[in-house]
Order: sequence, then C-alpha cells, then structure tokens
Amino acid sequence: MRKIILIILPAVLLLTAGCTLSLPGCEKPDTSGGIFRSDDGGKSWTQKVYFNEEHNLGAVDILDLEMDPKNPDLLYAGSAGHGLFVSKNSADNWEKVTDENNLFHSQASIYDITIDSNNSDRLYVASLFGSRSKIFKSEDKGKTWQDIYTEPQIEHYITQIKVNPINSNLLYAGSTTGGFLRSEDGGENWILTKWLKAQVSKIIFSPYNHNEVYIYLGGDENTIIKTYDKGETWKSLNLSEVKGSIDEFYISSSVKGLMYLTTSYSLYESRDSGKTWEIINNPIAPGAISIRSFAQDPRNPQILYFTASSSVYKSKDYGQSWTVYKIGTKGYIGKFIIDPKDSNIIYSVVKLPPKKGLFS
Repeated sequence: MRKIILIILPAVLLLTAGCTLSLPGCEKPDTSGGIFRSDDGGKSWTQKVYFNEEHNLGAVDILDLEMDPKNPDLLYAGSAGHGLFVSKNSADNWEKVTDENNLFHSQASIYDITIDSNNSDRLYVASLFGSRSKIFKSEDKGKTWQDIYTEPQIEHYITQIKVNPINSNLLYAGSTTGGFLRSEDGGENWILTKWLKAQVSKIIFSPYNHNEVYIYLGGDENTIIKTYDKGETWKSLNLSEVKGSIDEFYISSSVKGLMYLTTSYSLYESRDSGKTWEIINNPIAPGAISIRSFAQDPRNPQILYFTASSSVYKSKDYGQSWTVYKIGTKGYIGKFIIDPKDSNIIYSVVKLPPKKGLFS
C-alpha cells in the first residue's frame, strides 16, 4: 500500500463585488458560487463572476464550462435558465451571448457546450427552453445560431452534443431518455442510432482512436459502454470492482490505457483500458464523501487533481501523496479545467444549493 502524505494549506478567496437580481419577495441569493480561477496550480482561488457593476454570476447555476482549444483566454459558460455566457479575458469578466437571428433564447438552460477542435468559430450547444430541447449551431463564435435538432418528446432534453475531433461532420448527441443520435453532415440530418438503457450522461472520444467512443449511462444503470462503429454495436466496461455512483470518467491523453473514475465511494484507476480497476490511495475514507471532478495536468501526467466538496486535492506523484487546498464556499466543485498552455491556470465551477433568484 502506498503511503499517503497529506498537507493542508489555506487558499485565498477573493469575492467579486456586485449582486445578482432577486425576485420580488425572495431572499437575496447566495453569490459565493459560480466560476473560480487559480493562477498558481490550485493553491489559491479567486471568484471570477463579474458581469457589470450591478450583476454577477455568483448565484447562477453553471451547468457547463468550456475553453476554446485554440485560445485558452476564451471561455463559454452554460447556465440553468440564464442562457450562455462568454469571457474573452480568462474569466475576468463575462458577457451574455445573444443571437442576431433571434432563435437562441437568452433564458435557456445550456446543458452542454462543444467547440469544434478543427474550427473554433463553430459551436454547438444542447439547450432547453420551456418544455422543448434543441441543439443549436453557430459558425461565428455565438453571434448567430441555427436550430439543427429538436427533441420530439416534450420535457425530455438533450444532455450531450459532441464533435469528432478529426471529422467535424460527425456529431453525436444523447438524451435523458437514452437516445443516442448521430449526424454525419454537421447536423443537417440525424439518425437515432440506438435506444440505450438510461440517460446519456457523458460522451467521450478516446484520444488515441477517434472512432472509439465511450458513454457513461447515469441513474440506476451506472454503466460505461463503448463503440467502435458509430454506435451500431456496444461493449460494456468491466466495473465489477467499482463501488458507488459514477461522477466522472476520465481517459488520460498522456498515458495510453490509463483511465480514472470518481464515484460516491472513492477514486479509481485502471491501467489496462478499463479491464480492471483499483482504488487510488487518497485522504478521503471510502464512502465518506463523493469525489466529484478529476483532471490530469496536460503537461505533466504525474500531476493529478480531484475535488470533493469545496476542496481541491493535488498529487505530484501519480497519487502517492496529496496536498489539499480549500476554496472555502458552501457548495461543491463541479467542472474542473486546466489551461493546456499554462497548467498553473485552472478553472473550477462551484455549485451551490438551489436558491430562488434571477439573473438578467
């Protein structure tokens, strides 16, 4: 068993001034959540939610955060009921994305954002407004949008929209009802490839074979499946050694065959492409608290991060020892992104308990 060395260091938290709007009669919302940035490899964190002098994103439920693959200063944030936001200066301030075509609603919920790695002007979002879910496409970084798919079932929604990293015409989408959709012409036409057993919670391309696609099925199914033939046939990963509900599935782009799982029970590692799994020794007792996010430094694969509650855990030796840094909010850390050009710069999304409130 590997020895765990744990060092606890305080993190500096700077709150952005301003206030979100509140509905009449509602208590003032908690604005300590939203998006945070670290410039020193996770040691200290600054809240980055500024919108203008009166409003900020601190109480907005951020559902997805994505970085432009060609310009890491450019970030997009999808929210629950408040549309899409963009930052052009590393999250120092945020702007609302509007549509000159008036198709893309500013109060939609944005569940997934995908940026075409071959053309970062091209964006896709999975959105829900009212009871109708749609996929929208932009060719100009969000200035104008096209409606390219409408979910036929009312009050069910698209959870994932992904673009093949090599073939930009090949798109995959998944829904809450387990529908797995494919388009081979950039979203002009869609094929329902297969009804899966549960909600499509995550679609991931292998960094080594872009025809190899993994899907995490959420809910009671709690399964990871993969396909090599655009979804025509599927094979399940062996998760018999894994306990707890899965939060994140991560494929290392630095070490072939290396995969990680975070669950409500612990942090798992596989070194044989998911055939076998074992718990990585870490400071959290198994089953004590859910481990949420995971990331590996793109420039140094020995550096690992995971999050639990409002703390960030960092290892510089593949998990043999850990240091913990506390962000210090009431919520928990969700999405976690490392700048590929400067791995000292890290972004995280802090999720707060639901509150009544409105941003506009």
